[in-house]
Formats: sequence, structure tokens, C-alpha cells
Amino acid sequence: MSAPLTDFKILIRTVAWLLTTVLFYFIVRLEFLIWNWSSWFQNTNSPSLISAFLQGIRFDLSSITWLSSVVLLSALIPWPSVSMNLKEKTLKCVFLLINLPFLFLNMIDLEFIHFSGRRMTINSYYLLKESNGKISALFSSYWFIISFNILLLFLFYWLIVSNFRF
Repeated sequence: MSAPLTDFKILIRTVAWLLTTVLFYFIVRLEFLIWNWSSWFQNTNSPSLISAFLQGIRFDLSSITWLSSVVLLSALIPWPSVSMNLKEKTLKCVFLLINLPFLFLNMIDLEFIHFSGRRMTINSYYLLKESNGKISALFSSYWFIISFNILLLFLFYWLIVSNFRF
């Protein structure tokens, strides 16, 4: 039998969700490096790559913390007259609604950089609108990377929802 939830346990779980998100952004960054090695990184030396990865982790941690600040602050504040299970479920739902789309957008950059020469921005939306009829060709050409990323998204979702209970 597990111990009852407390505000402190919910805060610890929220921090674990943040760290899990940083880990998945790291995995996507590593995937980006492997997928685009011959096009963009072949002539890059190891210290530069390590430095870029460390700076990327720092950037990811700050952006994920900002994105999830509502969840993090809500975990810090006691919710009177609300059960701890309801509080945790609500925070988890909001956390996933915020972080899953941004993780997905980060995954799009794996191949998008070859079309535009830069990472995805708000202006990329117009480029995607123009390729409306070519979505099936995109899926048939990149089915492997799309399948892998869908699997990663489901794994991320499952880890957050299950609270790391295997």
C-alpha cells in the first residue's frame, strides 16, 4: 500500500516531470545530431559538440521551467478542500498539455532544417501551409523517423502518467 499523497510528494513528482522532459529534449537533440550529421555537423570538433549539448541542456531546462511555471507554482501552493489525487491529476494534465506540443515541435526540426536552412519558427507555418498536398509523400519518405518520434512521445506520456511506476 502506498503512502498518501502530500503537497511535498506532488512537488517532488513535478520536479521529476521537469527533469524527464529535459531528458527527452536531450534525446531529441541527440537524434537531431545523428540524423543531420553528414549535412551539418561532420566537420564539428568534439569540444564544440559537447559545449553545444551543455548549453542546450541549460537552454532546455530554462525554457521547460518557464513553460511549466504554472504547474510548478501550483504544486508549491496548497490547495485547500481539494484532494491530493485531484491536485496531482490536474497538474499532470496541464503539464502534458503544455509540454507535449512543444516536444513535438522540437521533433519536427529533425528534417525541417533541410527545407528552410534553419530551425522552425512562426514563419515556418506559411511554408507548411504551401505543402498541403505533399503530406503523404513526407510520411512515406520519413516513416522511420516519424515512427520513432511517435514512440518517443508515447513513452514520454506514459512515464509522466505512470509516475515512473513500472
